[in-house]
Amino acid sequence: MCPHKRAFVLDHGLVGDDPQGNLYVSCPLHKRNFNLESGKCTNDPELSILAFKVREQSGLIQLNLPPADELQDVIGTEKCTS
Repeated sequence: MCPHKRAFVLDHGLVGDDPQGNLYVSCPLHKRNFNLESGKCTNDPELSILAFKVREQSGLIQLNLPPADELQDVIGTEKCTS
Protein backbone atom coordinates (compact mmCIF):
# COMPACT_ATOMS: atom_id res chain seq x y z
CA MET A 1 0.00 0.00 0.00
CA CYS A 2 1.32 3.45 -0.89
CA PRO A 3 1.82 5.21 2.47
CA HIS A 4 1.36 8.62 0.85
CA LYS A 5 -2.31 8.17 -0.10
CA ARG A 6 -2.99 4.73 1.44
CA ALA A 7 -3.74 3.37 -2.03
CA PHE A 8 -3.21 -0.25 -3.03
CA VAL A 9 -1.19 0.49 -6.16
CA LEU A 10 2.29 -0.92 -5.55
CA ASP A 11 1.37 -4.10 -7.42
CA HIS A 12 1.32 -1.86 -10.53
CA GLY A 13 4.72 -0.35 -9.73
CA LEU A 14 7.95 -1.08 -11.52
CA VAL A 15 10.45 -3.36 -9.80
CA GLY A 16 14.10 -2.50 -10.22
CA ASP A 17 17.43 -2.62 -8.47
CA ASP A 18 19.84 0.06 -7.33
CA PRO A 19 23.60 0.09 -8.12
CA GLN A 20 24.23 -2.16 -5.07
CA GLY A 21 21.71 -4.75 -6.32
CA ASN A 22 19.00 -3.95 -3.75
CA LEU A 23 15.52 -4.59 -5.15
CA TYR A 24 12.86 -1.90 -4.90
CA VAL A 25 9.32 -1.22 -6.11
CA SER A 26 8.44 2.23 -7.41
CA CYS A 27 5.00 3.66 -6.58
CA PRO A 28 3.24 4.37 -9.88
CA LEU A 29 1.46 7.39 -8.38
CA HIS A 30 4.24 9.20 -6.54
CA LYS A 31 7.50 7.73 -7.91
CA ARG A 32 8.75 6.82 -4.44
CA ASN A 33 11.02 3.77 -4.37
CA PHE A 34 10.60 1.23 -1.55
CA ASN A 35 13.28 -1.32 -0.70
CA LEU A 36 11.65 -4.75 -0.98
CA GLU A 37 13.61 -6.20 1.93
CA SER A 38 13.29 -3.44 4.53
CA GLY A 39 10.28 -1.45 3.28
CA LYS A 40 12.21 1.82 3.66
CA CYS A 41 11.68 4.51 1.06
CA THR A 42 14.94 5.17 -0.77
CA ASN A 43 14.07 8.73 -1.81
CA ASP A 44 11.94 9.97 1.12
CA PRO A 45 13.06 8.96 4.64
CA GLU A 46 9.65 9.92 6.07
CA LEU A 47 7.91 7.04 4.25
CA SER A 48 8.06 3.25 4.47
CA ILE A 49 5.92 0.23 3.62
CA LEU A 50 5.36 -3.08 5.35
CA ALA A 51 7.80 -5.80 4.33
CA PHE A 52 7.32 -9.49 5.08
CA LYS A 53 9.60 -12.50 5.03
CA VAL A 54 9.04 -14.53 1.86
CA ARG A 55 10.22 -17.94 0.73
CA GLU A 56 9.70 -20.27 -2.18
CA GLN A 57 8.97 -23.87 -1.31
CA SER A 58 8.01 -26.57 -3.79
CA GLY A 59 7.07 -23.96 -6.38
CA LEU A 60 4.86 -21.99 -3.97
CA ILE A 61 5.52 -18.49 -2.67
CA GLN A 62 4.93 -18.26 1.09
CA LEU A 63 4.66 -15.07 3.16
CA ASN A 64 5.12 -14.85 6.90
CA LEU A 65 2.27 -12.48 7.86
CA PRO A 66 1.37 -11.26 11.35
CA PRO A 67 -1.95 -12.40 12.87
CA ALA A 68 -4.97 -11.03 10.97
CA ASP A 69 -6.03 -8.63 13.74
CA GLU A 70 -2.52 -7.11 13.93
CA LEU A 71 -2.37 -6.74 10.16
CA GLN A 72 -5.83 -5.14 10.14
CA ASP A 73 -4.73 -2.61 12.78
CA VAL A 74 -1.87 -1.51 10.53
CA ILE A 75 -3.43 -1.45 7.07
CA GLY A 76 -7.14 -1.09 7.91
CA THR A 77 -8.64 -2.80 4.88
CA GLU A 78 -11.87 -4.04 6.50
CA LYS A 79 -14.90 -1.79 6.30
CA CYS A 80 -16.46 -0.55 9.53
CA THR A 81 -19.88 -2.09 10.15
CA SER A 82 -21.05 0.34 12.82
